[in-house]
Amino acid sequence: MRANRWAFTVVLAIVAGLAVLLFLVLEDGASPPPAEPPEPPAADTATPSPPPATPAPTAAATPTATPTSTPAVTPTATPAASPDPARATPAAGPDNGRPARCATVAGRGARLIESVEEAMTDYEGVWGLALIDLDCGSSVVVRPRHSQYPASAGKVVILTAALRAVQDGLLEFELIEEAVELVLHYSLDKQTDEIAELITPEQVAEVMVRAGVTSSYLEWHWRKAWFTPHDLARVWASIVRGEQLDERWTAHLLRLASEVVLPEGKEAFPADFGVEGYRYGQKAGYWTPEEESDIFVSAGYVVPEDGASTGFTFAFLIETWEEDIFEPKRRAVFPLVRDFMVAEMER
Repeated sequence: MRANRWAFTVVLAIVAGLAVLLFLVLEDGASPPPAEPPEPPAADTATPSPPPATPAPTAAATPTATPTSTPAVTPTATPAASPDPARATPAAGPDNGRPARCATVAGRGARLIESVEEAMTDYEGVWGLALIDLDCGSSVVVRPRHSQYPASAGKVVILTAALRAVQDGLLEFELIEEAVELVLHYSLDKQTDEIAELITPEQVAEVMVRAGVTSSYLEWHWRKAWFTPHDLARVWASIVRGEQLDERWTAHLLRLASEVVLPEGKEAFPADFGVEGYRYGQKAGYWTPEEESDIFVSAGYVVPEDGASTGFTFAFLIETWEEDIFEPKRRAVFPLVRDFMVAEMER
């Protein structure tokens, strides 16, 4: 009897234990799982577009040796599939104190555009041209959407900023005098870098603002630059008009620019104007790597020596894959532009 009671008690205990264990298992399965940590918000997938690739510095020309250019990424060429529309900006009327010719210069500018386009027909490359008539405040622009690396032609911004610092008493002229001459005469990179170290990015930006540049940029160290021809011509217009420098320093910069020495075959416009009675100067640019597209730039000014006109500024920017750097097409443009400017200034 006692044995039966003991067995019954054991069985009852086992049954009770199983009931408790089953209850715990069921209770655990009904509980929600631990909360997972929240995922971080998705990152913004939009990224800013990269700026144009930084081109190599211009190969500088020296009177004794040809220095090597610094290799860098080649800037992307402007597509040439469909030519940009040409544009002649109408001049203001004759009742605003400007020469009477300003009322009709747009028509002659349109004819110049046709002549330049014809001269550059089937050109192996991309290019753009701009002239600013300082008497009329008007422009002739061929392929206005073209833009590119300006090579050493952009150095004029650095030089102007440095001369403004001298003018304002912030920089001793003796520190940069020789370097300024070498840059304007021979386009030397090393001397340009030395000048840039003595000025600030803000001083460089001020030159661009004073010039009214709208679609171009040039950073403190001149190798990071991208210009339309019209904007580069605007920089020169602001120099000739005295909007950057006082009379003394304007004359100094323009005189040095008129003494440029250009290596044969690497000019967009020649160093010699070819017509007596005019002051003509430029800051040229050229970059001719062995296996890349070649770049040729001329940007500068023309004024009559007798002061009968305030003159013109110009910019001709080319990026080409013509194999022959002596190719004749781009050389045909200068006589057309020169004759147009002379005719207008003598009109």
